[in-house]
Amino acid sequence: MSVLFGIVGGMTVLFALALGVSSARRVFSWRSSYGVVTGNAETHGRRGRTHYTPVVEFTTRHGEKVSFASSMGTSWQSYRPGQSVKVVYRPEFPEDAEI
Repeated sequence: MSVLFGIVGGMTVLFALALGVSSARRVFSWRSSYGVVTGNAETHGRRGRTHYTPVVEFTTRHGEKVSFASSMGTSWQSYRPGQSVKVVYRPEFPEDAEI
């Protein structure tokens, strides 16, 4: 039984480290900008619940206009259209962005 707990614990630590490395890459290699919420995309979960994800438009350092739907959704519209938000994005793929 203790071996099973050790394996599960070890896998949890590895998963947490992988998430930490991914977040660190974003901090050090991604660019930031400010964008404007243009609306909220509505999706329906497996249990029929409605989720809202903000749709944001921003301009990259090179003047390219990009629009994306955040992957961070809530069960209420937490961002208002017209609201200014900070955006981080991958310079080589600006559509890969998050608020």
